[in-house]
Amino acid sequence: MILGEYITVKEMVANEMNAEALGISTQLMMENAGRAIANEIAKRYPAGSKVVAVSGLTGNGGDAFTAARHLACKGYEVESWILGDPKNITLRNSRVNYNAVK
Repeated sequence: MILGEYITVKEMVANEMNAEALGISTQLMMENAGRAIANEIAKRYPAGSKVVAVSGLTGNGGDAFTAARHLACKGYEVESWILGDPKNITLRNSRVNYNAVK
C-alpha cells in the first residue's frame, strides 16, 4: 500500500478474516495497529505531550485504546475519551485495552 492510499471497510474486513484464517489473531492485529499509531505520533510530538484518544466501542476503538496504552508507556500525558457506554464495548480485545488505560 502506498502512503495516501486507503482501503474500504469491506476490504479491511476481508483482510482481517483472511489474516485470522492464516492464524494471525485479532489481538495481535490490534496490538500492531495500536503500536503503529503510537509510533507515528511519537515521530511528530515529543514525549510528555498531551494526547487525547477519542474512540468508539468497536475494534477501531480497541486500536485507539492500544495506542493510548503505548503512548502512556512512552511518557505521553494521555486522556482517553470513549463515545458511548464502556459497558457496550463489543470486542474482548478492545475491553482489555480499555481497562488498561482507564
